[in-house]
Amino acid sequence: MTHNDSSLEKVLKQIDFLAETSESYLNKITRELIEVSFEPGEYILKEGRQGGSFFFLLEGTISIWTTDIDGELQKIATVEAPSYFGELALLHEQNRNASIKTETRVQASMLCKEAFKDLILGNPKIKNNLIKFSTQRLDNT
Repeated sequence: MTHNDSSLEKVLKQIDFLAETSESYLNKITRELIEVSFEPGEYILKEGRQGGSFFFLLEGTISIWTTDIDGELQKIATVEAPSYFGELALLHEQNRNASIKTETRVQASMLCKEAFKDLILGNPKIKNNLIKFSTQRLDNT
């Protein structure tokens, strides 16, 4: 499914850290997004790799996996749309701390690292909301 700008903005408004963002600023974000889709069972992000993008999960379900101390993969959470992922590596400029695997067919919009820094981290209110909500999500896993 392809999202037009207005339907994409409606989905973004449902994202916790963007809920209070103006329509004009959401439009600015949507212009930088790249639509991507994945089939069930695909890895979107791999633990340990460098973070170069951020994703809005528009449709579908993903699972979050980490490697335990014995080197075994552990599923730590399942996330349904609308949501987001990939922010921690970009916020902290570190390698990915988890792998993201699709459970169903997934439609997402990707924001490259440069656009993330400019549009998300460059806006203090959005950045603070993202940090707040990301911390809450981590505490709940």
